[in-house]
Amino acid sequence: MPLPHDARVLATLAVALVAIAVQLPNLPSGKAPQEDAGVFMYAAQVLLDGGLPYRDVWDHKPPLIYLIDALGVVLGGGSPLGVWALQALAYAAAAVIGQRLLARAFGAPAALFGTVAWLLASPRIVLVDGYFTNFVQTFLAPLQFTAIALYLHEERHRTRTWRTPAIGATAGVAALLTPAGLGLWLAIGTHLVATRVARGSLAPLVARVGLLLIGAVIPLAMAGVALGLAGLWGEFWDQAVRYNAIYSGTVTVAGRWDSLEYGLRLLGSGGFLFIAIAGAAIALRDRTSLPRASDGRRLVSVALIALPFEAFLGSASGREHGYYWLAALPALGILTAYAAFAFARHLAPGLARRARRSAGLVTAVAIAIALAALTARPAALMVRVAMTPEDGLNAAATHYLAGSTRPGDTVFIWGSRAGVLVTAGRRSPNRYVYQYAPLWTRGYESVRHVNELTAALTERPPTIFIDASRDSPATPSLESALAGGFDSGDPLFVVGENVAKIPEVVFRLYVPAGKIEPIGWPVYRLRTP
Repeated sequence: MPLPHDARVLATLAVALVAIAVQLPNLPSGKAPQEDAGVFMYAAQVLLDGGLPYRDVWDHKPPLIYLIDALGVVLGGGSPLGVWALQALAYAAAAVIGQRLLARAFGAPAALFGTVAWLLASPRIVLVDGYFTNFVQTFLAPLQFTAIALYLHEERHRTRTWRTPAIGATAGVAALLTPAGLGLWLAIGTHLVATRVARGSLAPLVARVGLLLIGAVIPLAMAGVALGLAGLWGEFWDQAVRYNAIYSGTVTVAGRWDSLEYGLRLLGSGGFLFIAIAGAAIALRDRTSLPRASDGRRLVSVALIALPFEAFLGSASGREHGYYWLAALPALGILTAYAAFAFARHLAPGLARRARRSAGLVTAVAIAIALAALTARPAALMVRVAMTPEDGLNAAATHYLAGSTRPGDTVFIWGSRAGVLVTAGRRSPNRYVYQYAPLWTRGYESVRHVNELTAALTERPPTIFIDASRDSPATPSLESALAGGFDSGDPLFVVGENVAKIPEVVFRLYVPAGKIEPIGWPVYRLRTP
């Protein structure tokens, strides 16, 4: 039985508020930008100043995140608050869309449970003590649920409308955020092909796939044209395509396994993954008993198909990068909702008879208890993160630059602390705002980039050179880079002999100017002519 209008509004409002609540500890006030967030927001500020990503900021992400962050910087009046607001809005939109489609398939209680459950699983992945995080995967969630909603509508009415290319368009936009987030679209495509082949409907299948591909190509082609007109195609290809291909080629089976194990630990925190697995097992048992043409059967089928795709793509980095697993939350949320639906369908009636209560009341109590259990660990984490200030590194460096440089002065930071440039309002004199990826990734042609950086430091020397390597584990100190033999601890990042050219230039053109206290970062200033 569908909920009354007022109850549907309350359910929508409830999941939207939960979505915003899980993002509240991530408010940037009093927090330093995490490494990725610092690079994205710095690139956004450069973009707003008339610069361009890839040309003026070396980074290997697809271009959409820089545009999103630029919009957030504008909305926040130059602060990260606007970026945070866009993240909270993205999660709220995903929660509302997801809750509506789950309610249609499994009923309001199960939909509420599944939606709140996947939202509560996100803090363990998103939140970092003392840092403001900004992951590209955060903006995938509304695209994922929109694609599922569009697909269910097309399947329900068995027609081809604008929704089919729109599904493809959401995939294209998602690829402009991160290709590693395409697991759900691969599941939709697999389900479409499997069901049409089973029916023998090959001609309609070809038409549907063609429309999906057309929809996907449109945003990709638009981005390609924009990059070409801006003269960025070559740099984009080198950084966002070629570099990532080299990076992926270094991932080992053991690395994938470690990454998968790490992701399972993150998702299992608080019990979310175990409920989703139970829902998957029950869905496999019940799938054929569900009406063939029902939304519920299609939803669980797509979610089940998505699981191996999400496992493969989530472990693609071969490293403990938890944010990759954000893309798996919608599929797991669907299976969690099905677990609640199955409880109401199979167990609640028997328990209700024994307790002499209604099955609806038993279901409601069980869902409330389960949500309370799922909330315990995320709530403790959220409180801790909200109460933990930044580690002091960013604040100390920002304070130092405010007192020792002017707004027009350029600052080069040796390491991976681009967030300092963001909060200090300073610019790097070249595009290498962090160095370990472009300069010493194994298999990447770093000699060209090292030569470019040394030429830039010579021809356009920054006012101040800061060695922040002590808090950037993959970066050697200037002295270590000069001496050689630095071990990053990661076989992907190998500091070659050619990197010694950089400290040679620094020690020739600069003199020590003390350290940033109390963090101990050495500072160098240009020699007096």
